[in-house]
Amino acid sequence: MAKTQAEHFNKISQDVSSIKEEISLIKATTSNLSIEQNKLKLQIADISDFKNNIDKKIATLEHKIESLKITNDEHLQPQKSFCYEDFIRETHERQQREKNLIIRGINEIHSTNLEVRRKHDFEEVKNIIKMANSDSVDPIKIIRLGNYKPNSHRPIKVIFEANETPKAILRNKKNIKPESIKIYSDETPQQKHYREKLQEADITIKYIRGIPKITKTQPKNY
Repeated sequence: MAKTQAEHFNKISQDVSSIKEEISLIKATTSNLSIEQNKLKLQIADISDFKNNIDKKIATLEHKIESLKITNDEHLQPQKSFCYEDFIRETHERQQREKNLIIRGINEIHSTNLEVRRKHDFEEVKNIIKMANSDSVDPIKIIRLGNYKPNSHRPIKVIFEANETPKAILRNKKNIKPESIKIYSDETPQQKHYREKLQEADITIKYIRGIPKITKTQPKNY
């Protein structure tokens, strides 16, 4: 009887020890799982931060791309338009204006009679162009630019039959007296804008043997 109780007691002790070992193993496993879970949480947090940074970069790039599209549209649209209708119009207008000259400095007589003023201007223009080129033909038309006002001297547009006459006069305009008389080519608004930009950069256009050349403007005391 006593032997049976002892065996039963030993078996219980072994079972308790086995349970304790299993409990210890479960605790160790649970601890390891907790550590791994914490690692996973940290990794998930890193991934989330990385994703947020990528989203911000993508949003920034999309904004830059959209800005570039808007900028390109603003720059390309006028250029595209100018390359077609405006280009054709500008070319035609330049061809027409090549036959013209603009003269400044011719006194305008004080008369209410339009024909008297026109006759006076025509004679003055003929005298001036003969100074520059004695072989020049007479213009076919002259026009005072702007509205008539007493005591004013409006510029005169001089129109010739061919564009060679204005070119010959411009080449010899240094012969014109007095110096208060100024002669210019009849430029389109686009040409005037381009010339003003060149002047801002101290650049000018000179005609060498009839060919326009862009040169650096020299100082007056050069």
